[in-house]
Amino acid sequence: MKYYCNGFRPVEADSFLEAGEIFARRLVRNAYGIRNPVVGASRVNAWRQDGTGAEVDVFCGYRPDRRNNAIAGRNYLLCVRI
Repeated sequence: MKYYCNGFRPVEADSFLEAGEIFARRLVRNAYGIRNPVVGASRVNAWRQDGTGAEVDVFCGYRPDRRNNAIAGRNYLLCVRI
């Protein structure tokens, strides 16, 4: 199924969560460039009763130092729709 999110090209995915993770990978690349981008925990936060949209909460960031597991970044709320 094709999913949409403002500011991104549509994607083919099996669920709102999968589509949100694809959009998050695009977001982290745009926000932090190529310096160790990381997409962390993601979850469906809320959804429409008719099943046409959902809010996906994702953590996007980067590893400032490859020698440890610290991640700098922030949470984003993506509105994903069919």
